[in-house]
Amino acid sequence: YPEGSKIIMSLADMFREEGKELGKKQGKKEMEEILVKNSIKKGLDPHIIKEITGLSQEEIQKIASNVKE
Repeated sequence: YPEGSKIIMSLADMFREEGKELGKKQGKKEMEEILVKNSIKKGLDPHIIKEITGLSQEEIQKIASNVKE
């Protein structure tokens, strides 16, 4: 069924794009966490980290609570 093949390929393309977007979001979040952790370890003020990353103070505090000195 040629029509079915087109539908399956369209769905596969859609899922592939969704997977790419999810991967980008996860990668961005991981990089933000690394940036915050490294900034805290270097003694950077949380307000400056907020300005640099655009994260909320709550998000920064959550990440900071997992930083090992």
